[in-house]
Amino acid sequence: MANSAPTVAIGLSLAGLAAASAYGSGPVIILCGVPMLVIANAYRRLNLWNANCGASFEWVGRAINPYLGFMAGWLMIAASLVGGIAGVVVLGPSVLAIFGASASATWPNIFQSAPSSSR
Repeated sequence: MANSAPTVAIGLSLAGLAAASAYGSGPVIILCGVPMLVIANAYRRLNLWNANCGASFEWVGRAINPYLGFMAGWLMIAASLVGGIAGVVVLGPSVLAIFGASASATWPNIFQSAPSSSR
């Protein structure tokens, strides 16, 4: 998810960018597109060498150093957790406000099934 999100964001905003800036968006598209093509080609070549469904930690571990491969795996897990939690932290208070719960009270919001009515 963390690897595909930037590509999806660029892909979805590309048409709007091109329409809004007319001819000025060409360099920006090239600036974003060329690195993505280089990365895609690198993954293609790594899969030709050792097909592993994008397991970067194993590729780094075999090509460079097993310790760096281990750290790359844990870094991928940490990035996935931070990326997942970041969305909840930003959207959580808004979702609670829709249902009438307070965003500042932690434990009541966890166990509350429906907003409580006042007397």
